[in-house]
Amino acid sequence: MEAREFRTGLADEIAHLRGQLNANLAEARSLERYLLLLTGGVWAWLATHTQAPLPRLVWWVPAILTFLVIIREVALYLEIRRLSGYIARKEIVVVGENGGWETHVAGSTWTLHARYRVPIAAGLFWMLLLTTTCLAPFWLANR
Repeated sequence: MEAREFRTGLADEIAHLRGQLNANLAEARSLERYLLLLTGGVWAWLATHTQAPLPRLVWWVPAILTFLVIIREVALYLEIRRLSGYIARKEIVVVGENGGWETHVAGSTWTLHARYRVPIAAGLFWMLLLTTTCLAPFWLANR
């Protein structure tokens, strides 16, 4: 196989993997958006149904859903990181020693933990949302 054919094959593979990476990012954003809407909907429903005594478990639905979505988000971030690292290594072969976007991102310091490269903003978002959904039942249920 010629070097040119090899690089073309790698470029096709990178394009395919970047599509998978982008699909994972889109899923993560959708999960965030829908969880916020669902959580807001549950809180709105609870706020309008204060006359009848509700089971305590109902107040914890947003926290339980948030915890489950966090588990899925961590799996997505790990998969994104795996794909990104592989693409970065292949970019160096195709583009040259400076690589491309994934090579650039791999050197980013805006992460919570260098091994997993979870963006700081994402970590703060999930910590704030989980904290809020865990504290809200105590405050709202006793109003």
